[in-house]
Amino acid sequence: MKYKRKLWLPSEDQLLREIFADRPTKVVGSRLGRSLTSVIGHAKKLGLRKDEAYRARMKETQFRKGQHPHNWRRIGSTRISKDGYLQRKVTDTGYPPSDWVGEHILIWRTARGDVPIGHAVVFKDGDRTHIALDNLEMISRRELMARNTVHNLPGELKEVIHLKGLLNRQIRKREVGNGKEPERSAGAPVRHARTA
Repeated sequence: MKYKRKLWLPSEDQLLREIFADRPTKVVGSRLGRSLTSVIGHAKKLGLRKDEAYRARMKETQFRKGQHPHNWRRIGSTRISKDGYLQRKVTDTGYPPSDWVGEHILIWRTARGDVPIGHAVVFKDGDRTHIALDNLEMISRRELMARNTVHNLPGELKEVIHLKGLLNRQIRKREVGNGKEPERSAGAPVRHARTA
């Protein structure tokens, strides 16, 4: 997916020059409505740096070499992801999406090699806790998306989901008519199964 580049206006350049040196870059980005990487890249292009006083303040609050935050875990540690996958810490880069890998992915890699881009390893029986090579299969992301759409559900279940949607819309109409703030449903009836 390509993103359209948002050009920097002269007024934004001026504000960046005024506030970059002595404020956290995240704060500068919020003020300008720009991402952290955009601010860092443009500041570098303009030759801007944090001033000495700011760097000294930041040095006092940074972790010393060998120190870790309270939630740090060693390589080899395991955790359950927010999506319910068992994950193992394989590196310590500080970037969680790279550091933590699904245990099922590790098992697949050991037995069958890397998972190509555009593919996912899924559980045949849908049970994320049943981590065994014979319960894993590699499918394309396109197939994964197709599996997780309402159109692939049995007819009776599709009908129930459709009726639930109609019922919820009628309830919201009546709530709005009575001056109440309508309640929103907890989420879509079919969740996207990620492969952690």
